[in-house]
Parts: sequence; structure tokens; C-alpha cells
Amino acid sequence: MNYKRLIPCIFIYQGKAVKWFDNLEILSDDVVKLAKKYNDMGADELLVFDLSTTDEEHDHAIDLMKKMNRVIRIPMVAGGNIRRQEDVKKILYTGAKRAILNFSKALSVELIEDVSKRFGKEKIAVSLNDFDALFKQQHLIEECSSSILFMHRLDLDSVMNITDIPSVVLTDAMEEEEILQILKCPGIKGVSGKFISQPDLDFAEFKKKCSQENIKMTSFESIMEFTEFKLNSDGLIPVIVQNYKTGEVLMLAYMNEEAFDHTIKTGKMTYYSRSRKTQWVKGETSGHYQYVKSLTIDCDRDTLLAKVDQVGPACHTGNPTCFFQPLVGTDYDETNPLQVFETVYETIVDRKKNPKEGSYTNYLFDKGIDKILKKVGEEATELVIAAKNPNPEEVKYELSDFLYHAMVLMVERGVTWEDIIKELEKPGRDPRDEMPKPILRKDVLDMKDLTPGMILKGTVRNVIDFGAFVDIGVHQDGLVHISQMSSTKRVEHPLDVVSVGDVVDVRVIDVDIPKARISLSMILDEKEAANRKYTKDNSNNKNNRNNGKGNRQDRKPKKEGLNLSGLAKFMH
Repeated sequence: MNYKRLIPCIFIYQGKAVKWFDNLEILSDDVVKLAKKYNDMGADELLVFDLSTTDEEHDHAIDLMKKMNRVIRIPMVAGGNIRRQEDVKKILYTGAKRAILNFSKALSVELIEDVSKRFGKEKIAVSLNDFDALFKQQHLIEECSSSILFMHRLDLDSVMNITDIPSVVLTDAMEEEEILQILKCPGIKGVSGKFISQPDLDFAEFKKKCSQENIKMTSFESIMEFTEFKLNSDGLIPVIVQNYKTGEVLMLAYMNEEAFDHTIKTGKMTYYSRSRKTQWVKGETSGHYQYVKSLTIDCDRDTLLAKVDQVGPACHTGNPTCFFQPLVGTDYDETNPLQVFETVYETIVDRKKNPKEGSYTNYLFDKGIDKILKKVGEEATELVIAAKNPNPEEVKYELSDFLYHAMVLMVERGVTWEDIIKELEKPGRDPRDEMPKPILRKDVLDMKDLTPGMILKGTVRNVIDFGAFVDIGVHQDGLVHISQMSSTKRVEHPLDVVSVGDVVDVRVIDVDIPKARISLSMILDEKEAANRKYTKDNSNNKNNRNNGKGNRQDRKPKKEGLNLSGLAKFMH
């Protein structure tokens, strides 16, 4: 491990940042602002702990983690108050790189195999309070996690002789020399704690001290000296700045040696102002920072190309790029299909922030989430209908309408395209091809071959809030409702029982060929199922108000949109 990391930590308690696990004195009232400050100061990663004691506080902390992750450009690792798989999912869905399981708690030890299988070991970290825990659980830790967080000052040399897993030390030590000694340990990838979390710590200066101690840090290092560049008559080198994702040219600026060194040291683009005769950090006053992704020099060594992660618009006029004024040219379609979604999304965001009279988008925001959901449902239904028609033009129009309303929903709920892309890029998102194959019955090839009471093997293809879809080899997945997953206990969530890829035994309850629906049960004894306390359809239940009128889901949706209340029966 060549490069080391400085990792400040934030302890969230009742929505505030407090000083330590056992010191609830408020460090900051605004945890999101504090996270951004650490990011802007040059931290390499962020460690976040939820110290909540109630479910309400826990949900608030999760929401704060989401907001923190949207304002930082560094990885976030988070933990605290993890009691079940769903808590790990919530943390990872905030955008966290890993979720931390506290191995001082027996529940975490019990959970780790299941969460590692579900989310991947690269998404799981383990925190340890003592050396014995590592020794006793070494095999489990190495099998199911990718990082260790040591919570106290241990004999690090002994630890490194036991495991090769990259480790971070969280310490309350405040002596600079002790922090340096921790970083010198070969198996330690980073250090966190009170010293690193000082709000006034100069990260760049401390990294310089680390370099003097022959500790390699994650700061940039140029393979060429500034003196090797060909400068203009003013002793400056021009810099072309480009968005690292889209390739769009954002601006042209200049650097002197001081600005270049500051850029390398901080990872934030820094320039020399020819008009003001001074150095300036892009975004220092506006918040529109440019984070360095790469710096390249041209063949003549007289121009730099900077690829950056741009926060907000690059131009002081508010335009995304400084190059927005056309002069001459021929007619051509300059639309970048990959940028259209971002452009429309930003327009919707602007409508929400700056309402425009007569705007349909503002009409939706004014009506609220229920109206937005209704429109999303309507457009989804119209898309399905269009897809059944032979004319592909209808699909194009209806899909466009659906995507627009989906983006309105995204803005309303604070979801960005960046969030969606990260989710789509997750490895193993569609693991179907790697799933174990169940042994299927050779006499069951189609829905018509199914009869109630049949016992079959199948593979769990998808898990949702109200059940799991299981492939039983008849070209149509069957649904195991949450009420049909256990006869011995009430299942709070299907993921407590099954995961995608599991091979399970199921019993056929009902087959509806015209509607292509298969109802399954994981309760194999029919008598046992009939006597269950919790059942989906109980004719004696006073809450069953269909009165022989049929399932509300079978009725044709009203013209104005989907009947959301009709879906409620499936949303346990």
C-alpha cells in the first residue's frame, strides 16, 4: 500500500455533529456544511458514524448522509445503528462507498455473511475494538469484508502479521508524531480521529510533513517541473479546462508557478489573474470549484489541458461554459445525446428554484408529490399501451413523456442523474447469468402444466417490498407474497428471508393463465398455510371489503390515472 489517506470523521447525534463517541458536545450544527468543509480542505475520504438511539433519529441521520454525499467529491464510509440488512442497504444507498459493521456487537457478526453475499464484500467494512476480535473472527472478516477500522491504538505491527486487509486507524490521539507513526505502518491505508478531524487542520501542510517523513500521500505529484514548461512573455502558461465527463471545453485561464504548485498541492484548479495580478482558486467565492482529474501538457510544452470535475457553472455569467457566444458557422445538429438528460434535469431544477408563471413543471411542483406520482403512473400506463401497438412512433412519444415526469419526480425527491449512474454502474446489478441453476421438473414447461399444490424449485429473480419473484422454468416468474414466506413468524421484509439468486422450494397456490399470473408460497404444508395468522386473503377478515366484487387490481384504471390506493394492498 503506497499511498496513505487522511480521513476526518463526523459523529451524528440528533442531527448535529458531536465531538466523539462519548462526548456529545456539539462540534457543528450543520453536518452537511462540515462535510463540505473537510472536502474542500483536502481530505481524502470521510468517515461518518450514526449515534442515534431511535428509528426516527436514524432515518434523519441517513437523510443527512445523502445530503453530505451530494456536496463532497471524496468517498464516504459510514456505519452506526446497523441492526439488519436493510440498515446496510440504507447506508449504501446514501452513496457511501462502504458500510461499517461493528464487530463488538454479536448482531453484526451474525449479519456479515448475509450482507456480504447480498451487496459484495467490497461494500463491507468491519470495525474492531480489540486484537482478540480480529484473532477470533479472522476468517469471517477476510471472507466477508474489504476493509478494517481499528477503533483504538492497538499493536499495529502484530495486527499486520495476522491480516492483509487494508486498515484504517481511528484514534483520539492529538500528538502529530503519533499520527505520523501510525501512517508509517505498512498495512495502514489511512488514519482518522480527533487530530485529523480538527476543523482548522491544514491538510496540504500536514501532507507535506508526511512527505518529508517519506510517507506517500494521495496528493498529486507532477512528473515535470514548472521550469520545464515553455511560458509566454508574461511568465504564464495557458490552461484549457475541459469537463472530464462530457469533454465540453469550459474555459481558458493562465497559471504561474505559484498557481500550478497550489493546484498540485490541493487538487483544486488555481489560476493567475492577469487583470488583478494575483492568484485565485476557482470557486473560492462562488462555490463553483474545479476538482482536478488530470493535467496534460501538449507536445510543445506551452499549453496545459485540465480535465476537471466542475461544480456548478464554469462561467461567471452563470453559463455552463465560457464559450457560449456564437460568431460564425454552418447549420448542424450540435446536440449531445448524453447531455440532454442533464440539460432537461437542470431546467426542472431551475423551475423549482425560480418558479415561472404558466410553467407546467411549476404546476406539478405546486400540486405536490401525489400529483407527480399520479402523472408518473399515468405515463407509465400509456407507455405500456403504446408498446403494444405496431407504430414505434407512439413508443417514442410516450417514453419521452414518461422520462420527463420521472425527472420531475427525481428533482422533487432529490435524486440526481449522478445517483442513477452510480446505481447502474454497480457490479453484479443483474447477476442472473451467474445464479445457481435449480433442478427444474421436465414435465413442467409452460403455465398450463402448473396445478395448485405442486412443489417446485425456483430461483429468486427479484425482491421487492411486498414479496419475491421466482423463476420456476415456465417463462413467467411467480410471486411469493410476503405473507407466504414463513409460517412461524411475521416477516418484516422479504429480504430478511430471501436474496436475489437464492434457490428455493415453492408451492403453487394459483395459476391465472389469461392474466399471466402465478401465485406461489414458500410454506409447503397446505394445512399449515391455511392456519396462518397472517394471510393475504382472509374471507373472515373484517377489513376485506371487496364483498364479492372482485380484486380492485383487476379493474380497468380510471382515465385520469392509476388508482394508487388499489395498489396499497400489495405495499406491506
